[in-house]
Amino acid sequence: YLLRDTNDQGGSLLGDELFALLARKEEAYQELLAKHIGKHLLLLGLSKQ
Repeated sequence: YLLRDTNDQGGSLLGDELFALLARKEEAYQELLAKHIGKHLLLLGLSKQ
């Protein structure tokens, strides 16, 4: 909900700016997300192949 909430004038509170940032930094976002998910997988006992 937070990403779609609007202010009193109908403008985005957070979503538009966040999605624009992710689009500009897509490669870095993908790398960090892969690392983050990898940590969860290691905690579940799964290893990289």
